[in-house]
Amino acid sequence: MDRFSTPTILYIFLAIGGLLLITSLFFTYQTTTFYLNSFPGQGYVEGFETRNPSYGSSRNSSHGGTTFSYKIAYKTPDLVIHRFTSKSSSSNPSYDAGELIPIRVRFDTNEARVDSLMEILGLPLIATTLGLSFSAMSLLGICFGRTGSGKKRYLQQHGEKIQGKVKEILELGRQTNRNHGHRIIVTAIHPLTGIEQEFKSDIFWSNRNPEIENTTLAVYVDRTNPKSYWIDTSEVQFKINEYQQDDHDQNFIH
Repeated sequence: MDRFSTPTILYIFLAIGGLLLITSLFFTYQTTTFYLNSFPGQGYVEGFETRNPSYGSSRNSSHGGTTFSYKIAYKTPDLVIHRFTSKSSSSNPSYDAGELIPIRVRFDTNEARVDSLMEILGLPLIATTLGLSFSAMSLLGICFGRTGSGKKRYLQQHGEKIQGKVKEILELGRQTNRNHGHRIIVTAIHPLTGIEQEFKSDIFWSNRNPEIENTTLAVYVDRTNPKSYWIDTSEVQFKINEYQQDDHDQNFIH
């Protein structure tokens, strides 16, 4: 079972996010190298290449999913004509066939791109956005898994069990549907630090006063994180108290 019972898919998403961020760095390096070694110029739009065709393939097709990339020709200073197809595509291109379009050309490799933000920075931006999205989603899932029932299950199975001496039972003054919030404070020697400290239980609700027959409760401590622990309050018993007595008196009066 994974740590804190976190679904394996979250770790897969985290790995994918990391790979996408590494890929974005590679694309950014390529883009920066191209931009620093390229020169602005003009190309001639010879036509369009249809991508993701749906019902129509014409330039003015309004069907969703069909996009068009530019087929561009340009001439280098040695009067040699070169051709390339733009990497990005659009459902409504800004330039028509026969028009001049701004480009950037790297003459040492004859690599050319349309001089637009999406053409030059599109791949790095997409890879970075996806990488951050996958990473953030998986990290949030992992963090939430460490604070809920997943944490409890993990610590019960893998945590170090120690006995904490009950110091006091706090009534938090909160009330929900006549239930009062309580929290138990215990003291124990922390196995990782060797220092005696207080441990606080999760809040639990009851319309009765908690009563503990034993003077100790089990505390499960994470061996890798001194601040992560869980107190087992399953042995806590309850007794009829003034909360229930007050309810009874009110019912009798009415």
